[in-house]
Amino acid sequence: AAPNGISAAIFTINTSNDHVLGPIGIAGKIVKATISSGRVASLGTGSFSLYVATTDGTTKTLVTNTIDPEAITVNVGVNFSIVAGLAARAATDVLFLRCTADNNTVSTDASNVKVTVWVVPTDTAPTRGASVWGT
Repeated sequence: AAPNGISAAIFTINTSNDHVLGPIGIAGKIVKATISSGRVASLGTGSFSLYVATTDGTTKTLVTNTIDPEAITVNVGVNFSIVAGLAARAATDVLFLRCTADNNTVSTDASNVKVTVWVVPTDTAPTRGASVWGT
């Protein structure tokens, strides 16, 4: 999977920001996710976590554990832990990176945040239009 990046303000004091990463792109089960940042945040207590929602975005489902944004190393990928029992998702389901900060000042925001997600397809006979892939 190609990494999705965020260029807006990542953390806001006393707020959980949900940054849209886009649709998953393939029906299947999320089996791995990593995050990296070009700058380590300094913000008191904060977290990164990954959510997924159906295309209407009304109900978000937690995909991963949280990662402390101050505990990562610049430009080094960190693995999220996928939550147990996560159901397979539709290709059109949308990924969100939730960035949560407490009431301490965000003195240094994260930047160039990249998220990569691995999906195992659930379609055992994928098609493209009316033809079978590879034919």
